[in-house]
Amino acid sequence: MIRVLVTVILIGGLATPVIAQESAPSRSIGTQELRHALSDVAEKALPSVVTVLSTKTLTMGRGRRGFRDFFSQSRGRREFKQHGLGSGVIVSQSGLILTNNHVIAEADQLRVRLHSGEELNAKVIGTDPRSDIAVIKVDRTDLTPAPIGNSDKLRIAEVVLCVGSPLSEELGHTVTQGIVSAKGRNSVGVTDYEDFIQTDAAINPGNSGGPMLNLDGEVVGINTAIASRTGGFQGVGFAVPSNMAKSVMEQLVSDGRVRRGWLGVVIQDLTPSVAEAMDLEGKQGVLVSERMPRSPAEKAGIQQGDLLVQLDGSPLKSVQGLRNRVAQTSPGTQSSLKIIRDGSEMNIQVTIGELPSDIKKGKRPTPTETKPRLSGLDRIGVNANKLTRDRKKALNLNPKQKGIEVVHVEPDSIAYQAGIVKGDILVEINRKQVKNLKDANDKLTRLKKGASLLLKVKRGGGPLFLAVRMP
Repeated sequence: MIRVLVTVILIGGLATPVIAQESAPSRSIGTQELRHALSDVAEKALPSVVTVLSTKTLTMGRGRRGFRDFFSQSRGRREFKQHGLGSGVIVSQSGLILTNNHVIAEADQLRVRLHSGEELNAKVIGTDPRSDIAVIKVDRTDLTPAPIGNSDKLRIAEVVLCVGSPLSEELGHTVTQGIVSAKGRNSVGVTDYEDFIQTDAAINPGNSGGPMLNLDGEVVGINTAIASRTGGFQGVGFAVPSNMAKSVMEQLVSDGRVRRGWLGVVIQDLTPSVAEAMDLEGKQGVLVSERMPRSPAEKAGIQQGDLLVQLDGSPLKSVQGLRNRVAQTSPGTQSSLKIIRDGSEMNIQVTIGELPSDIKKGKRPTPTETKPRLSGLDRIGVNANKLTRDRKKALNLNPKQKGIEVVHVEPDSIAYQAGIVKGDILVEINRKQVKNLKDANDKLTRLKKGASLLLKVKRGGGPLFLAVRMP
């Protein structure tokens, strides 16, 4: 089949498609031709799509001592069956099925319903909550697998079809059509590793795990989530790209787990204010706010304050983009990083490590309520307390941690504009360590009007650079 690119132009409420071949002049096609093209894709894909039916057993105690259900003579624990609904797509003749982790998580029993209506028992091969991908299998060798396409080739506004079981198992194998609204959505907040394809094709609860198809009939995404204020379809759905899903699937099938690359740095996006404060205006990249000990980054010589601009020759534009690319790199791979340090570009060779399984998010500090006021800190609208030994212990900080604890931020102050919040530990001012309250006060008092102010804080156990200009 010739790969075509379709743009739908809305005129007076009617959709008038215009089609162009990549190597030929553009031409108009009729509604009937487009209808047949979409129908051909759907008819070919439907036998590869399944409805996933899960059952989870929940146990409920009797509650307070002496209390029991008025309608029951049982004083013991009671079991309830919770039924779940999702979708999946067959990807091998041996019965492997791709779906979402949240569709089958904690299920005691799994069954899949084929397009023919036949139901089969399924077993879990592997799950990856961090990408929300799971692989299950049925004991059949005569199934029709769907081909997996290259999601990197998807283009904005390309027509896609989504297939699944929205809202009810009785609505299984429903086909919806839309376009690729956006790519690379990485701040949805659904999974740890996000690179979602966004679509306006109708996706509802029950569609999770079903395929997104291009007009070649290839799976280019696994439908995963919707953005909704009502719980139903509102024109914004998200799918895990097929390239990510395929990589996760192959590792789950071969190893039973997913090995992700790891650099060992805490990073943040380069905002205009931070760029100005660090003399990085006009630059693009990801800023290193902390380097972890005994990490690949430490071994390679990466330092706090480095701006990472390229990985293996490809530009770095965002934290999530770098995180996804490193995670998808096989541990042990030799990679090249271009960085900017103190205004100079340099190349660093780094051996990607394996993401440790015990990396956890730090706890957010619980600030004290006392509010001393100091003239230097008063300039930026901050009240702070010294870090006593007991306070460091209460905040799970290293006993040698230097800095001060922010306990109040004045609304509309310099600190407020920079993004300082109550509970931050202020550890650096303009790249100089803050030793105590007096030291912070002195550093801020000496700042001239209009000077750039670069602050480094610890927040939730991790470091963060913040910048603003003094009025």
